[in-house]
Amino acid sequence: MGSHKRILLPMDELDWDDLRLFAVLARAGSVRRAGEQLGIHASTVTRRLEHLEQRLDARLFNRTPGGLRIAEAGADMLERVEQVGRDIDDIERLVRGRDRRLAGRLLVSIPEPIGHTFLMPEIAGFSERFRDIEIEFAPATERLDPGRREVDVAIEITERPAEHLVGRPLGRCALAVYAGREYLTRHDPFCAPHDCGWIEWETRHSTSGHVRPTFFPNVPVRARCRTAILQLAAVRAGLGLAVLPCVLGDPDDHLLRVPGLDPIPGPQIWALTHRDMRAVSRVHEFMSFLAETFLANADRLRGETEPR
Repeated sequence: MGSHKRILLPMDELDWDDLRLFAVLARAGSVRRAGEQLGIHASTVTRRLEHLEQRLDARLFNRTPGGLRIAEAGADMLERVEQVGRDIDDIERLVRGRDRRLAGRLLVSIPEPIGHTFLMPEIAGFSERFRDIEIEFAPATERLDPGRREVDVAIEITERPAEHLVGRPLGRCALAVYAGREYLTRHDPFCAPHDCGWIEWETRHSTSGHVRPTFFPNVPVRARCRTAILQLAAVRAGLGLAVLPCVLGDPDDHLLRVPGLDPIPGPQIWALTHRDMRAVSRVHEFMSFLAETFLANADRLRGETEPR
């Protein structure tokens, strides 16, 4: 690598994280101290520095027994990197100032069983309080990723949220077996399971098939639905039995829980967002709203309210 050369690199090939590491190294004077400041291992600092020098085809630091000494090419680059850093700080302050306002677009993905029941009326109240926030809804089945900024807040039913996301658990959603009221007058899943039908919920990414053996392994599958709302409609129409979230099945006048079966704990529900979005006022406010709303409706989620 040349000891001193003017560094030219297309902006779309620059990684600001690597440039920031370079600036921290220049100030720290050692790999160890830079790693401590950045919260990463010294070997990672060394590897990323070597990678940056290879991409730039220039030596940025001279290695000495006393630590790192910035090379001439590095000194030229440091001035420009620090100016870019100041510009980025200015932009961030500007954006954060705008994001302190409770206004703007908020894209939220919601599982249908939750959005179809208690949550949407509560969101109506939230919208009434914050009229300058425009809320856009997407079904959770679209699997939009907050990590890729495809959605601002994702309400996900999962035991293991992605590690790159931040958020809070909202509670568990209990499950029970439901059927239409008239259906249960003509079918007995305990005494004649083969005369009954089971309605499965199934998408490209997940299925409710693992739940059926817990309740009625001998009831044959008669229908499969790709959304929870279609499954609910199928149960109401008398196609068979289905496991539904209690928060969806209990309020429905057309359905009954199958007698003699207690609800089972369902999966955890999370409110998740990108770590860079949590300080945005409308996102922070909505996440707090979700936590309060789910806490207030915890008994409904657990299936502890009296079914209709």
